[in-house]
Amino acid sequence: MLVIVSPFVDPAINLALEEAVLSTVEESVILIWRNDKCVIVGRNQDTDAEVNMELCRNSGCKVVRRSSGGGAVYQDLGNVNYSYIYRQGWDKKDPTEGEFLMTLIEFIGNYGIEGAFTNRNDIIHDGCKVSGTARAQKGENCLIHGTLLYDADVDFMDRVLTPPEDKLKRNGVKSVKSRVKNIGPFGDFDTEKFMCLLTEYMAIRYCACRRDVEDYLQAADEYRKKKYDNPSWNFGRNSIL
Repeated sequence: MLVIVSPFVDPAINLALEEAVLSTVEESVILIWRNDKCVIVGRNQDTDAEVNMELCRNSGCKVVRRSSGGGAVYQDLGNVNYSYIYRQGWDKKDPTEGEFLMTLIEFIGNYGIEGAFTNRNDIIHDGCKVSGTARAQKGENCLIHGTLLYDADVDFMDRVLTPPEDKLKRNGVKSVKSRVKNIGPFGDFDTEKFMCLLTEYMAIRYCACRRDVEDYLQAADEYRKKKYDNPSWNFGRNSIL
């Protein structure tokens, strides 16, 4: 197994890097990354219905469409993203999706944060969502990726995400903000330190080797130009989805 940490904070680059890894690797990978202020929408979502586009334009909040399904999420440098890429049968020592997510719960438990699964494989703490997941597949390679709210701007999140009212009612909440919660900060750990601790924990837990991003940058740049920096992909709901 490999552990890769992205040095980038541009969401278009990071999603392109993730797809480049998903498309080419021949062993399991844990990719850990952060994005600058952005909204990442699900593959089949209508951005106008889910995102306050005027606020995004006025605040420099980038909107990018990912390749997996699910709902829109707000991310900033107070949020840590994880991607687990695997193929059944590569290595019997590789964790299943559930085992990998349980490792995340074990990790935050080391800092006194009691996490639990929901039936959608989200992670909750004190009844609030702290990590959501989505899935994709490319050939035989599988991806589960998600967010981990550490010290994100949940006030801005509440204003920039505009899910339909019936969706909020189904979840029994009045707003996006009332449904989510940061798990940090822990003492004087900033998000960058938290990200380093998570990386170290995963590497030790799975005896994984660190790998630089250099091997994937050429392919990532192609995916970035074709998809994640392409308005047709990000906003053309039915154009190339």
